[in-house]
Amino acid sequence: MVCRVQRHAAEEVRSMSTAKPGLTVLYERLRERRRALERRLGRVTGDRRRDGGALDPDFAEQAVQRENDEVLDVLSDTERVELGHIDAALARIDAGCFGICDACGADIDPMRLDALPSADLCVDCATEREHTSARS
Repeated sequence: MVCRVQRHAAEEVRSMSTAKPGLTVLYERLRERRRALERRLGRVTGDRRRDGGALDPDFAEQAVQRENDEVLDVLSDTERVELGHIDAALARIDAGCFGICDACGADIDPMRLDALPSADLCVDCATEREHTSARS
């Protein structure tokens, strides 16, 4: 992974470990969330397949099963997106650029990282992106 904002890599990693003592905690939280999502995705996939069973012969029950399948599909898509964000955050930690805004290069507020460890944008840039998306 290449950080958009290039800093002295070794110095940055050292400063992160001293300036952000919670980095190890955030790393573990991200890894635990990743494990939980993988377990949940496995269950959703198993439920979606109905363990190889066919749809219920009752048409009303088939409708319910199909609705449930649609909900499970949305859940698994959402979880896959979150997994992607978590993997990117873990890669930023490994690359030494965790906590640096991808858009402007500013430090991301530690309170934001505590609330959303996978954040790759500072509050200002995230707000700007949301406003831009809303206008589109």
